[in-house]
Amino acid sequence: MSIKAFIPSKYYVALSITGLWCELKCPYCKGRYLKGMIPVTSPKELHDTIIKLWNRGTRGVLISGGFTKNGYLPLGNEYLEIIKKIKKETGMVVSVHSGLIGKELIDRLWASHVDFIDFEVPPSNNYLKYMKNLPHHNLEMYLDILSYTLNTYDKDFIVPHIVLVSKSSTLEEERSTVRRVIEFEPVRLVFLVEIPTKLYEEVDLERVIKIMKYTREISSIETILGCMRPWWIKKKLDALAIEKHLINRIATPTNQTIKKYNLEVIYACCSTPNKYLNQFPKGGLLQ
Repeated sequence: MSIKAFIPSKYYVALSITGLWCELKCPYCKGRYLKGMIPVTSPKELHDTIIKLWNRGTRGVLISGGFTKNGYLPLGNEYLEIIKKIKKETGMVVSVHSGLIGKELIDRLWASHVDFIDFEVPPSNNYLKYMKNLPHHNLEMYLDILSYTLNTYDKDFIVPHIVLVSKSSTLEEERSTVRRVIEFEPVRLVFLVEIPTKLYEEVDLERVIKIMKYTREISSIETILGCMRPWWIKKKLDALAIEKHLINRIATPTNQTIKKYNLEVIYACCSTPNKYLNQFPKGGLLQ
């Protein structure tokens, strides 16, 4: 099995439509990951920034930002009109990190020609309560939106992401969530690993591997080890996932891992549908 390494680099860039603002303040982030995104806090700024990026060689953008206290990205109609305009003016691949949006907004994202949605599915209700500060949300709400999207639009349009080894969920809850997500038949599934609040805190790698093995046992779905994983366990976890043939794609491995396992490198987001991959540079080590 050929495993592809995905490196966003300068070719796939994250934009925050809220700047550094976020109402959720999840314990593992508290808004700090927004600092790594380019702020585009008006529709005009979004348009002008994407045009500049396109002209510099960027071929994909993730539209993200902080979430409201109700757990979604405040992506209004003016932004959607800009996305539609951008899609007409360039060949830019556009993805959205949406949070729990409603079916109407899913419809509008499709109509705006967004290419795909990165959609986090919580492993448990306790995860929503304690790790996402969303005590009034539940897993069923997310599964309902996932089911609607996969049954209404192209199955490449939404890519479920599941966070593993959270202190607020159990192995059995993770297994159950994986099974239920796979029942909706998405094209690919991204696994993330919760970032502990303490540096160098031990992470249960065996539990991560168990979930990946379970996924392989019940499905032939394309599985991905996503970019969110503690850096201090990265080398060991990546080696285990690759050597045990548990993943099809991996985000941001080290140069050492790329060389050791002779991974094919694509400079794009790891969720990117296959039909868009020829738009991104390939080969070489980290740029």
